[in-house]
Amino acid sequence: MSTIILNPFEIFGGEVPIMSFQTDKNGTFTPRMTTGAGTLRWIIDGEEFISNTPSKVLTGAVVDVEVFANDVVLGEDLTVDFISENIRGTLDFSYFTITGQVQIQANPNLTVITFSALANVVTLMRTFDCDLSSIDLSSFTVSSTIDTHGNINLASIVQPSITTGIPVYDVAGCALPQAEVDEIFSFLNTFFSSNTPIKNLTVRTNGGTNASPTGGAANTDIVNLDTVVYPATAFDFIYLIN
Repeated sequence: MSTIILNPFEIFGGEVPIMSFQTDKNGTFTPRMTTGAGTLRWIIDGEEFISNTPSKVLTGAVVDVEVFANDVVLGEDLTVDFISENIRGTLDFSYFTITGQVQIQANPNLTVITFSALANVVTLMRTFDCDLSSIDLSSFTVSSTIDTHGNINLASIVQPSITTGIPVYDVAGCALPQAEVDEIFSFLNTFFSSNTPIKNLTVRTNGGTNASPTGGAANTDIVNLDTVVYPATAFDFIYLIN
């Protein structure tokens, strides 16, 4: 008996569904996913758009959004901007390597974001003012801002890789327990003790129900960053804690 290997692009007529979610945007819905090659196809509330930057006026009712890609687009690099689009539930980017930036912010009913396990290299990682309870950034290298503030139920972050130019790490207004807050300062202290900073760094773990780090301002990692690592450079270490 011979084995038949099926090509998903042949099954789906040259494209596959890569993402589906809902929005209750009241106004113009303008998500943006820019790919390294090719164009995405969107079905937004039953209307088709062949575009990486679709635009449709919505009324605030909950509507379905589906995104399709062909074999030219699938697996290509991706830049994501979903800003104030009232996305609900889950966003799944498992099909893509993300480069450039991630701006998935001000979506108060967005509860889960899933990223590809492939290597993602971005400048900005902004997922603030959503309703995430956890976020896994372990597949990312981030060279600039990490900002997840305002996720009032956020209790867990899996750290990314970072570079010496990171200026902001902001988890203000979240729900991180002490072990998670300690991990942030330990992670930063370990990295910058071996890699000389090239910018000022501001870390915000204040607000919300975030715990205070162990020892408060006397936390050993904070003290080392504040009195040893950054004073040896021309740059400042600024931190805000509960």
